[in-house]
Amino acid sequence: MPDVWTQVALELGKLLEPIGYRRSRLTFTNVTVPAVVRTIKIEKYRWNVGGDLRFQLILGIYLATGEVGEFAFKGAQSRYSIVFLQNAGVLWGDPTQLWQVPTALTQDAFDPIRADVETRILPFLERCDSVDAVIRALDEAEAQVGWRPYSAPLAIALARLGRVDEARELFRRAPGDPEMVRTIAAQSGIEL
Repeated sequence: MPDVWTQVALELGKLLEPIGYRRSRLTFTNVTVPAVVRTIKIEKYRWNVGGDLRFQLILGIYLATGEVGEFAFKGAQSRYSIVFLQNAGVLWGDPTQLWQVPTALTQDAFDPIRADVETRILPFLERCDSVDAVIRALDEAEAQVGWRPYSAPLAIALARLGRVDEARELFRRAPGDPEMVRTIAAQSGIEL
């Protein structure tokens, strides 16, 4: 019998693997669209005890940036720059969202988790199927939270893609110390 975390991953795999996600331990990676890699990671809650096990689902979106980028994925030709890495709960206003591991590891017990993945998480990730779609989705996410947490990482990726004007605009609206933002922009070849 697999351990509880493998069991959770196997249940999520029933949803994710048929639509192109590959599982490696507790992380699912979708590289079906070469320009955008999407990930869903089961992250164990650090304060788990005994029979009270909880976890987060951490979503990642990475843009292909050619030869430059911090990440490589098996089966993908490019290197990638990260533009989004958050608890899935940010999509509905709960950045600390935790899911309870069901005490009875049955398919029915996973229904609430499955429902969140199907109705909240996958629609967001599936929309992010091109660079322009990612820009739109992250603009909408920023509008929802009321500040610009994704502008700087997205600007770096766009600068690496040669989309200088868009990168410059994103750097200009990025939060934080203006001098630090200018330094990061300059390192990406963008003058503000």
